[in-house]
Amino acid sequence: AYADCWLTGGGRPAAGYTLDPTKNKMAYAMFGAHERRRRLDRILVRSAHGFWRCTHVKLIGTRSLPQLCRNAAYRRALPLSPPARSVDTEANATAMTWRGAPLWPSDHYGLLA
Repeated sequence: AYADCWLTGGGRPAAGYTLDPTKNKMAYAMFGAHERRRRLDRILVRSAHGFWRCTHVKLIGTRSLPQLCRNAAYRRALPLSPPARSVDTEANATAMTWRGAPLWPSDHYGLLA
C-alpha cells in the first residue's frame, strides 16, 4: 500500500491545501473565488520492507515573490487566459489586471518531503 506523505510526515489532516485561492492570488486570478481549497499535489511512498518512509513534509512556494511584479511587459509576454469554467468575472478580471502585484511561483503550492 502507498502512504500519503502529508499524513505520515507530520502534516495536519485539515491542512496541506496545494490549491488555495483564498491565499494565493495567482490561483484566485486563474480560477476565481468559487474554486475550493484542495490537496491537488501529493507525494506517495511505498516500501515493501519499510526501508523508505516519510518523516517530514511541508508546503513550498507559499509566499509571493515581491521582487517580481506583474507589469505591462509581463502581460504582453505571458498573457493570462480566462478560466475554463464560469466564475465571478468582475473579481477575476480585477485579479488578472492588478498591476504591480507581486507574482507567485505558481497557481498552486508544492510539497517537499
